[in-house]
Amino acid sequence: MRRARTDRLSALVLPPPVARSGERDAAIRAMLAHGHGAWTIERLRQTAGVDADLLFAGGAAEMAEYAMDLRDRDTFDPRAAVTARIAAETRIGLRVRALVLARVATAQRDGDMGRRVVATLQMPCAARAYARATLRMADAVWTVTDPSGDGLAFTTRRLTLAAILAPLWLFWQARGDDPQAVAAFLDRRLAAIRAVGRLKARFT
Repeated sequence: MRRARTDRLSALVLPPPVARSGERDAAIRAMLAHGHGAWTIERLRQTAGVDADLLFAGGAAEMAEYAMDLRDRDTFDPRAAVTARIAAETRIGLRVRALVLARVATAQRDGDMGRRVVATLQMPCAARAYARATLRMADAVWTVTDPSGDGLAFTTRRLTLAAILAPLWLFWQARGDDPQAVAAFLDRRLAAIRAVGRLKARFT
């Protein structure tokens, strides 16, 4: 019963998964591997083939949303050593922190193209795609952190983390060359959430 309720709640809050395929993965990996240049359909055709544009009818924003999902999968793959090491951490808060920073590090390794992915999603015309991408990342983090979680907390945790991730990516765009500054920004956001939680507990 609780699992069914959780499924209904998640269906209302979480976006549907992107339509994944090997062809789409390969096309976006080719873009990310290029290292620099514009994040456009034209560049996609140059790097992944003249018909690659047919894979992303939604244009650059759809490509960027797919790239975020792809890198989420790469970072949070349960077979990856880094994921296994983080999952072994017994303190949930530190596990969430480490997973988020691991995902930021993945974007950092993508260099200029990683920044262009995030910048594309932060354009006003891509606001919905950005919201979906951050919610999917929050879901991926919590799936690794607490795979058995259910009930109302299942949804609340994901919405709360997504609200942290959106400004975190903005901060990373501005100061991503300083990993300590990014980590400190994340710590401040997480601390604020914990403080709110303690305040609520005092009045309930």
